[in-house]
Amino acid sequence: MRNYRVSLRQGSQQVKVKWFLILICDILMTGYTLGWTYHYSNTTMDWATARQWCNTTYTDLVAIQNQNEISYLNKTLPQKKDYYWIGIRKINGTWTWIGTNEKIAEKDGHWAEKEPNNKLLEDCVEIYIKRHKDEGKWNDENCGKQKHPLCFKAHCNATTCSNAGECTETINNYTCKCAPGFKGPHCQDAVQCERPVIPQHGWMDCNGPHGNHSYMSTCKFHCAEGFSLQGQPERNCSASGEWTGSTPVCKEVWIAKVLLNRRMDM
Repeated sequence: MRNYRVSLRQGSQQVKVKWFLILICDILMTGYTLGWTYHYSNTTMDWATARQWCNTTYTDLVAIQNQNEISYLNKTLPQKKDYYWIGIRKINGTWTWIGTNEKIAEKDGHWAEKEPNNKLLEDCVEIYIKRHKDEGKWNDENCGKQKHPLCFKAHCNATTCSNAGECTETINNYTCKCAPGFKGPHCQDAVQCERPVIPQHGWMDCNGPHGNHSYMSTCKFHCAEGFSLQGQPERNCSASGEWTGSTPVCKEVWIAKVLLNRRMDM
């Protein structure tokens, strides 16, 4: 874990903030970040301002995925007496992850004992980090209270999986689930088909968006003069790496040959 300190300006007031980035050796070795990272500010702010700060500086307030993530945050983050805002808010009477609009049943949340209690119009949520009791648990709180924003920065985007797969983020990692016809850690490679057999007395033209003999490519077959194509005139490279159909053949046009021979005998 590395700490960095910078200065940001809000209007005419200079605000010092501090955040941490979760780094692993893969970043240093490959030059890019794997998975999401967490960030926080040493400056306290109300929930709405905290979310705006996260949206502007990173991606959004943290959305908790599971107990492992809570344990990780509780272990890694420093203790703050004001604790941290997270990305949950009560909307139309229902607790909701604001980034995805996913509803949270109270029984399914990681609430502290006897929470949420809505004691003072408490429609936002903080997380207790390194608290002597209920550490890692949630507490509903008035949205106007001053707390530290806890943000995340997502690293999955449209190009992470080469526009050919679904990107799923985890802490310090992500995985690409490739669409049919693509492979590789980033779905960067199209499935290859072996070069089709060219029929005797014929030729073929192949092309496609990922190469002449790759997924979604098409080969069209033609026959020399005096020969007729028998079979499918084109074959497509499928997601399985196999060509559709079978190899066509070029058959000599016998009728034309007989007529030609008769004319020559006359």
